[in-house]
Amino acid sequence: MALLENLSTETVLEILQHVESARDLAALSMQNRRFRAIIDMPTRRRFHCIRVRDKNLDECYKLLLEILQKPALGLLVREVEVNRVSRWTFTNGDPCERGSQVEGGDVSLLRRKIRMAGFSCQREENIMIGILKERMSGWKSSESTHLFPADFGAIVGMLLLASCPNIAILELGNIAFPIEGFLTRANAKKTTTRALRNLRKVRLIGLNNTMDDDDAFYQDYDLTKVLKFFHRLPAIEKISIETIKIGANGLFKLSPGKSNLRKIHICHSNLNSRYLARVIGHCKELEEFKYTIGQRCALYPASIKPKTLGKALWSHRSTLQVLDLDLDNHISYGYGPYDEFENERYDFSDAFLTPQPSDDEFNKNLDLDCIAQNTFRIPGQDKYGKTIGTFEGFTVLRRLSIGVKLLLGPVEYNRRSSYRKTPLPFRLIDCLPRKIEYLRLRGYKAGENEMYTSYVEELMNGQEECFPMLKEIHGVERHILGVKTPESLEFSDTPYHPRDP
Repeated sequence: MALLENLSTETVLEILQHVESARDLAALSMQNRRFRAIIDMPTRRRFHCIRVRDKNLDECYKLLLEILQKPALGLLVREVEVNRVSRWTFTNGDPCERGSQVEGGDVSLLRRKIRMAGFSCQREENIMIGILKERMSGWKSSESTHLFPADFGAIVGMLLLASCPNIAILELGNIAFPIEGFLTRANAKKTTTRALRNLRKVRLIGLNNTMDDDDAFYQDYDLTKVLKFFHRLPAIEKISIETIKIGANGLFKLSPGKSNLRKIHICHSNLNSRYLARVIGHCKELEEFKYTIGQRCALYPASIKPKTLGKALWSHRSTLQVLDLDLDNHISYGYGPYDEFENERYDFSDAFLTPQPSDDEFNKNLDLDCIAQNTFRIPGQDKYGKTIGTFEGFTVLRRLSIGVKLLLGPVEYNRRSSYRKTPLPFRLIDCLPRKIEYLRLRGYKAGENEMYTSYVEELMNGQEECFPMLKEIHGVERHILGVKTPESLEFSDTPYHPRDP
């Protein structure tokens, strides 16, 4: 076997592209002078993570030009964030006209990269060039101003995404022109671009930590629409987002079993179970799913139907490894003739709709179709009752964090002003996955409820025999509260504080 120090410089550089840890690279650079020169840690630190924000736009633009002049530098970029970038009013005339008049110098590199990113429209190209050069040449006053749905930071961010093929982590704020068009083309079926081929994790920031973010309410955000930008990327693993509700445009079309995403984290958001079921069903093989609801105010709090969520997760019973659901305070039990609790065969009938396959080539290219939008039926086999269902058939589920009411159902419910016990279709010890290693029960208080207490005590007594791999149990000796949605701003005692990366 050839020693690393005996390999050619080109081979060493190729190997280094697969080393993600900065610590490992730094340690390797200390081995000898040759490795120190090849790895060049000061340069790697400059380009490893680029954050495109209002306060450092000029610096990011200079980094972009360095990458365009020396493409090898683009291979060093592993993380990109495009967020908190304000739109601005273009001065000194039409940017399209100005962009068409600018040539030479860096403009040729910028034009070439814009075309390589898939923007074949001359007007779009001239607008981007005009905005870039106007910003860098300084602000100029003019009698006429033009407001465009594009800004300097978004253009720089898009060009960075197109120029750095080794990006593994991406954080995005508002997705608009030109980033939206670039992501759509990069995720298309018949794409030839190398961009985003190594992207593994996406964090959607939305309006968090921006001037437009009202931290008391959820943001309008259609996650199902945004998934079309990433679902087919070959290395994609995880997408995460927080503090959102269903956007005003409603539900975008998603075809089941088409997404390469394996891990979905949706925190402190306001999405109903039918919406979540579409997102879950879109994945080919779901390994992690986390959803928490609450901490912000909502005019119409989301309704969670346990059976809908349980049936959607059941389709991933052979792949799901981690499940975290905190939504006990938002479970809905209805009793109408068309309610899903009464209808064990299907959750939603939608008989009044006549779905037709989409003839839109654009939608076909994105794995989108009208049938997936208009019909949503999950065949029911087991009796779920008022629970999420049993996890006994989940063969690889290792970590389960869940509310006791979602797992075991309510103890009693009100129907026509009469209370009665709710029959449970299974015991706690029978509904847990056989290979579980970690269990977190939310909302359980020992002795508060006879049914819950008896099932939990039975589990604790038979833990070693029935679940030999179960090493951690939380929420039995100490009560763990679930997240709540404040009824109003006045009574909100658990404000949400967005993470500042």
